[in-house]
Amino acid sequence: MKILVPLKLAHRNPVIQTSLHFACHTASDLVFLHIIDTTPIKRSFLTEPESMREYLKERGEEILEEAQKVAGNCGISIKTELLEGIPDEVIAVESRDYDLIVMRSRVFSPREKLGSVVERALSRIEKPVMLVNREKKKFETCLVPVDGSAESLKSLYEIKKRREIYRFKKIIIIYVNKTSDEEIEKKEIYEHHIILESAENIVKNVSEEIKAEVIEIHHGNIAEAIIEFGRKNKVDIIFMGTKGKSGLSRLILGSVSRDVASYSTIPVILFPEGYIP
Repeated sequence: MKILVPLKLAHRNPVIQTSLHFACHTASDLVFLHIIDTTPIKRSFLTEPESMREYLKERGEEILEEAQKVAGNCGISIKTELLEGIPDEVIAVESRDYDLIVMRSRVFSPREKLGSVVERALSRIEKPVMLVNREKKKFETCLVPVDGSAESLKSLYEIKKRREIYRFKKIIIIYVNKTSDEEIEKKEIYEHHIILESAENIVKNVSEEIKAEVIEIHHGNIAEAIIEFGRKNKVDIIFMGTKGKSGLSRLILGSVSRDVASYSTIPVILFPEGYIP
């Protein structure tokens, strides 16, 4: 597997360590990418824009050098690349040659508008994206939220296809039911049962070494339920689609996916609408 890690900064960046641990866990090749943002150069009123470009280039080289020092010798292929352009556009183009993109999640705009590099890149990338808030060292337990939509089940097909790469020891499939026990009708009970059964059947007998659990919980806020469950049950990583039953345009990250990726301290891998496992 090939992993691309765009870096804006290297100092105390949890993306570097987390991507290294994940690459080692999956025996993947890793590329650290720094993009010299040409936007301020084009907008600059300086008489010598080339001097700014040279400064940004030197700074980019320092960032990549620092990232490589942090990586050290961990037994996997690690390369660095320095490119120029508009960050989200460059990331989208470069992502075509990789299996996974790793970025930092805390840069989501607080008002849920497309504005940050991460959000703009997500609207363009057609490959899975891991969003990291804090460093994570091990990847043994994977949480997969489902809602019955094809997009939510995509994560399970991905795990099944690449089981020998991800090497999870435990998969927890969770369905968050916003309806209380008192309000739920027989028809809904049947529908929920079908959703959970379908999800379980996908990963059934994937491997004798993988333990799979299927859990339904009641909670008024789906994103909060996923984050809280992951924290309490010592989940290492979350797999989920970017669009569920709400049918939101892929240009805008679905509200549940956005909230989970923005506020979870556990790494989240989002599978875009166009991605096929």
